[in-house]
Amino acid sequence: MADEPIKRQTATERRSKNKTANPFSTTSASQRRTQKRLTEGKTPAASGHSTAHISQEQVAYLLEHPTREVSTEEMQKEYGFVLTDIRNMFMVAGGLILLEIILALVLPK
Repeated sequence: MADEPIKRQTATERRSKNKTANPFSTTSASQRRTQKRLTEGKTPAASGHSTAHISQEQVAYLLEHPTREVSTEEMQKEYGFVLTDIRNMFMVAGGLILLEIILALVLPK
């Protein structure tokens, strides 16, 4: 009996014995999204994935004209935040380069 190795518990076994593993009953974001979809009655087909059949003429037209014309106003409305983000990135990069130059001049060699 003394020569038998001690069997270690697997993580699943330890979790099943530990009833206080999640004392606050928290849920992950994916669990919350799934629960929200279920309570709203949304299914993958109802959430934007079209299962309707289209005619051969529509398929042919879409294959011939794969892109849609988008006006400048629509682009600015949809992607206006991009210019702000790029400006902010340039400001951060410029500040870091300036800080690097100042540190190179101030710190002893």
